[in-house]
Amino acid sequence: MSEKNTSNDKIIKTLTKEQTDEVSLKAIRAYDKFYRMFAGLSSDLIRYEDGIATIEVSFHEQYKQEPLAYKIAYVWQDRVKELKYADGFVVLLYTSSRPSGFHCKPTKGGSKSRGDSFKEAIEQFCKEATKPEVKELKGIYSDLYNEEVSKALNRGLTECRIDNHNIKETN
Repeated sequence: MSEKNTSNDKIIKTLTKEQTDEVSLKAIRAYDKFYRMFAGLSSDLIRYEDGIATIEVSFHEQYKQEPLAYKIAYVWQDRVKELKYADGFVVLLYTSSRPSGFHCKPTKGGSKSRGDSFKEAIEQFCKEATKPEVKELKGIYSDLYNEEVSKALNRGLTECRIDNHNIKETN
C-alpha cells in the first residue's frame, strides 16, 4: 500500500534504533495506551528498515491471531507518519504472563468507595506486573501493505481471513 508521494512528504524507509524507540514511545502515548488499558495488548515498533516495519505485539488474553496481526500492522501504518510509505510489515505475536495495562470502573453504591476500587485495581495490576514476564511466541505474520486489506480493516472488520490479499469477511 505504499502510496505515491504527491506532496512534499519526505519518504522514510529506514529509522535508527533511537528514532524507532522515539516513534514507539509517541505511539504508546497517542493511541497504544488504549489497547494496553482496555484490550490487554501492547504493540511496539522494534525495527523499520528498507521499508519494512517490524512490530512486536504482546497480549495477555486470547485473540484470533491473524486478524489481530493485520489490524495492528495497519494501525501502525495509518497512525504513524514515519511509516506512511512503508512497503510491508512483520508482526511478532507473543502471549505474555503479565498484563500490559489496566482500567477500572468506579463502583456505584455498595460498600466500596470509588477510591477503594481504584486502589484495589492498582494493587492487583502491580502484583501481576512485578512478576517475571514469560513470553511465548504465537505467530509471525508478514506481508506487503495492501490497499484492499486496509479498506476492509477500516470498515471495522475484526474477523476476516486474508488469503493472498483476498479478503473473506467472517463477521
